[in-house]
Amino acid sequence: MQNNKSILKTANEAIAIEDIEILLTFCDDNIHWLTVGEDAIVGKKAVRRWMKKEYVHPPRFSVTNMVAEGDLAGRYRGDRSRRLRW
Repeated sequence: MQNNKSILKTANEAIAIEDIEILLTFCDDNIHWLTVGEDAIVGKKAVRRWMKKEYVHPPRFSVTNMVAEGDLAGRYRGDRSRRLRW
């Protein structure tokens, strides 16, 4: 069984190699995807559509710290860049 930090790392790696489907295997069907400055994207299908439309190139991650507690995990320090379609 993977711990939450290793799941988050694997999910981030899936984004980096442009494999949305691997990423979505870690997501609940009722996911609420939050992006700074945008409305929440609700549901796995909506996240899939959004990623296919918005990610021209996969974001680059440089995660320096992650935190995990209970069934939650997230990065709280790191850099990310992505180029969007405009």
